[in-house]
Amino acid sequence: IYYNSKMTDVLISDGKVTGVVINGEKEYRSSIVYLAVGHSARDTFEMIHKKGVIVEQKPISVGVRIEHPVKIINLIRYGDKYKDFPGIGAANYSFTFTNRKTGRGVYTFCMCPGGEIVNASSEKGMLVVNGMSYSSRASKFSNSALVVTCHTDDYKSTNPLSGIEFQKDIERKAFNAGGGRWFVPAQNLTDFLSGKISETLNINSCKTGTAAADMNEIFPKFVCASLLTAFNKWKEDEPLFVSEHAILLGAETRTSSPVRIKRNEKYESVNVKNLYPLGEGSGYTGGITSSA
Repeated sequence: IYYNSKMTDVLISDGKVTGVVINGEKEYRSSIVYLAVGHSARDTFEMIHKKGVIVEQKPISVGVRIEHPVKIINLIRYGDKYKDFPGIGAANYSFTFTNRKTGRGVYTFCMCPGGEIVNASSEKGMLVVNGMSYSSRASKFSNSALVVTCHTDDYKSTNPLSGIEFQKDIERKAFNAGGGRWFVPAQNLTDFLSGKISETLNINSCKTGTAAADMNEIFPKFVCASLLTAFNKWKEDEPLFVSEHAILLGAETRTSSPVRIKRNEKYESVNVKNLYPLGEGSGYTGGITSSA
């Protein structure tokens, strides 16, 4: 990913937007531009930053995907009586924990009942996972993002784009932990809790393959420490959730944009007239519905 003004570009003159250039081929002149970018539009963030559009750091959350057999989640949510009841489908769940001492939250996000874990990488040498469910929700597994809140202080830099570098560092380590062959690094939950690499990984839904790894080698210390604290709390309430049935896969780094494109009360860029940042990439939303 790199910035090249001969590629996609926003045209600005005298503090006003005047149009866009797409793929270095077509120029479209316009007095209004709606910049509807995704949370991973890193090249666009770099481009508008270099063009002088005011952007700032934004907190994000990073972590893993946790996966169980769907029958285990159904048992937790429906109980023994209805765990196999036809017609109600694969169960959803939500777990949250807040550590008052550290000021960090741990929570599940984008839960995929009867779904699968997919490789969602977008750059060479950097590995990212996500989750999905087909409409039938018929997979034998259920997964969810399990993430820890990060503060802008964690980025160790005041550069507006330093949150992207924070993500990239984790993604590079995830790629290398998978052997550099796009295998997804994974660790059985019980092995994560005891601090050892899994000798044999639990069967899981990731079709691109998994490789045994130590999550502590991928994430900053505070991420794994927060996960451990949350698991120890949840184990008291839901021992089946924190059990030998679960496996962790990483890294989940794209829950929201690490950049906010500053805008005024009219949703317009604070320093470029008639430029309207929208979508998750604007830094004001955190999901499909809120983006819409």
